[in-house]
Amino acid sequence: NDNNVYVFDNEGSLVIQKEFNDQMIEEIKLIAFNNYGLEDVEVHIGFGYNNVVFVVEEKDVIILFDYDTKEVVFYIRGNLV
Repeated sequence: NDNNVYVFDNEGSLVIQKEFNDQMIEEIKLIAFNNYGLEDVEVHIGFGYNNVVFVVEEKDVIILFDYDTKEVVFYIRGNLV
């Protein structure tokens, strides 16, 4: 919803809940621009590396940022298929 992120397992049990606001997406977009030169990114929220992550995609780049620390936990550039 607008104030929280929820992650559920395949049985419907709550795995993790984090506070959320739209400014967090803007912060990630700014980090992606400043650190990687990415201007037209899509930002999604996912789960990986034992935490909620921001998934940043632009053309052939995918970067996962840890939700809490904003550190990169995964980066790939290139054709994926």
